[in-house]
Amino acid sequence: PSPAFSPSSLIQDNSNYFDGTTSGLGTAIGLDALNFGDSGSDQPFTWHFRFYGDFDEGAGVHYYLCYKGDSDETSNIEYRMYLSDTVGDGICTFTARFDDTAGGGYTYRETAAIITNNQWHSLVVAYNGTRTGAGIKIYLDGLDVSGTSGTSGTYNSMRNEDANLYVGAKATSWDFKGYLADVTLWAVELAPNEVRALHAAAEGT
Repeated sequence: PSPAFSPSSLIQDNSNYFDGTTSGLGTAIGLDALNFGDSGSDQPFTWHFRFYGDFDEGAGVHYYLCYKGDSDETSNIEYRMYLSDTVGDGICTFTARFDDTAGGGYTYRETAAIITNNQWHSLVVAYNGTRTGAGIKIYLDGLDVSGTSGTSGTYNSMRNEDANLYVGAKATSWDFKGYLADVTLWAVELAPNEVRALHAAAEGT
């Protein structure tokens, strides 16, 4: 399927280095194509990121691939996708989290600590719109690595606030460090065979 939106158009030569200290690319685009929840229902979508991470900032650090919410990082948050180096060994988990319309609830999916430092990876988040963490699939280099899912509080549907989208940072903090490329969004859930084909194309195989 054709992408609904490709923030890679904001990235020079389709690959930029993020230094971990300068906040990532922000878009002021209030497109419905970037919103996936609306008053009790969610819509399917798929995000793709290709990256080479320098995960050397120590224990407890998050490296954001994308964040949709206000710049104060507390208001109107719709969704967030980030890597976490829990113990400081350069090996990260990945979390996709969707925030509820009210009350602070959210649903999420999180991988094990399997995403390695200093290596190119293709990461896909495919969501079927069922309003559960189990409906989120995470693929690393073409393989399903979805891991743990759950919900905190009450999750009815994803917020829809037309908040800004940030690529490579959580607005003004938790900057990505490394190369980020081929960032693409589809307004459908990609099937496993489509994800494998996407990874193969990125690898040139």
